[in-house]
Amino acid sequence: IIHRGLMSLSKLESSREYRNGNALREYQLEGLNWLTFNWYNSRNCILADEMGLGKTIQSITFLYEIYMKSIEGPFLIIAPLSTIPNWEREFRTWTELNVVVYHGSQASRKTIQIVKGVYRFHAVITTFEMILADCPELRSIPWRCVVIDEAHRLKNRNCKLLEGLKMMDMVSGFLLTGTPLQNTVEELFSLLNFLEPERFPSEQTFMTEFGDLKTEEQVAGANHRILKPMMLRRLKEDVELTNIQKKYYRAILEKNFSFLSKGGAGGSGSASVPNLLNTMMELRKCCNHPYLINGARPRSGEPATGGHRQVFQTRLGPIRLPALHQSRWAWHQLNRSGYMHHLRL
Repeated sequence: IIHRGLMSLSKLESSREYRNGNALREYQLEGLNWLTFNWYNSRNCILADEMGLGKTIQSITFLYEIYMKSIEGPFLIIAPLSTIPNWEREFRTWTELNVVVYHGSQASRKTIQIVKGVYRFHAVITTFEMILADCPELRSIPWRCVVIDEAHRLKNRNCKLLEGLKMMDMVSGFLLTGTPLQNTVEELFSLLNFLEPERFPSEQTFMTEFGDLKTEEQVAGANHRILKPMMLRRLKEDVELTNIQKKYYRAILEKNFSFLSKGGAGGSGSASVPNLLNTMMELRKCCNHPYLINGARPRSGEPATGGHRQVFQTRLGPIRLPALHQSRWAWHQLNRSGYMHHLRL
């Protein structure tokens, strides 16, 4: 049980049932508990899960969790313009929170005004551009929690966005990024100073202690030591994939031609080595189904491994994986329309 002032919170052992019957996966529940633990201990943090693991959903359910503990906002989400519709959609899909999108127009300004001492919203979603524009409406609101998406943009200590964020009235906040945070010592200080200004107030002091780190390995080591208490990062291969998918995922990522040319877990040899010119496409195929990778499908007569079937249902109807390999049209349709994200085998 965690205590903050007069409030207490117990770790969730299983997911709640959210709006529309939605529920968190096990690793997402872990992320929710981790965010809640940091918030109740007044510690800002970084959720750095690999892209595709649901950082948006974990963030929204965390805000909903503290909302149900009588912390009714207001909350602020700052994200790239292209992701705003997704944030709004996920809020409405998972929670009952009243969320509005603020983009600086006269109509949106009215939605965030106080009416008889009460806000007409629980959360506001806005863009980086609105922060750069120095909007007085956003600066005047005392935000209980601020979520910053694509936070690797803050690694430049001289960026105007960082200065604009420091002028916001916020009690707590956390960053979201799918990009590993291990470049330079200066960028590391920029993030730490924003997250914990009292703990890391002086760049000169920080550089005196860590400024002699030159190699990438040294910087990565410092990142691990300093950021570990305040950063959670999981990879897709660690939380969502079957054993055979994990093997191929790592082999593709590391360009392990020795493993791939042997057919991995029962493939057909060097003639079927996947084309690694487009690594991201091969990883995507691996995550959706391992047999989409050349050479991974068992030979005729061999049993399928890991519970993966060779015939499955999609919006296009039942598809056999061998036919999918042979049909450029079917693969193009699955890829172009995004149906691969909906295959549940």
